[in-house]
Amino acid sequence: IRRTLDRFNRLDVLVNNAAIGGGHAPLLELGTDTWLETQRVNLLGVFLCTQRAARAMIPRGGGAIVNIGSIAPVMAYPNISDYNASKGAVHAFTQTAARELGPFRIRVNGVAAGSVPDGMNRERMTPERLAQATDRALLGRLGVPADIGKAVAFLASDAADWITGQMLVVDGGTTIRG
Repeated sequence: IRRTLDRFNRLDVLVNNAAIGGGHAPLLELGTDTWLETQRVNLLGVFLCTQRAARAMIPRGGGAIVNIGSIAPVMAYPNISDYNASKGAVHAFTQTAARELGPFRIRVNGVAAGSVPDGMNRERMTPERLAQATDRALLGRLGVPADIGKAVAFLASDAADWITGQMLVVDGGTTIRG
């Protein structure tokens, strides 16, 4: 944030997109250190970056913050309780931050991303898991990073200037199929 302010003298948009995938273990086997590390990266990081960005946006008259969430908390995927909890907390934090930052004309929204076999989950996407995830999506395909990027660009743009506190589900229909 400091480098952005030094270079551009303003901060208009923050996208909180850093995350780790969690412990990949059943609840009864998941270690405390793994749980805490997932919360530190996926939730504390969102809090700290949002706080710092908002402090920079307030003097400029507002801005937009977009948090990357997940459909995982709604789907309650097994063996990633730490990840599900962290992303569910990001969803709740998004709404609370929108309430608190709205008076400063800072919009806070999120994207609840569906299955995008890229980045942190690429190695875990076996052909069987890819087929299952594709079958669950009503649109018959998995997402690609550009699908999420377009939603983020919309929420960060003036086209969304009266939207705040929302989680835009971008999942090809997976959550309504169940």
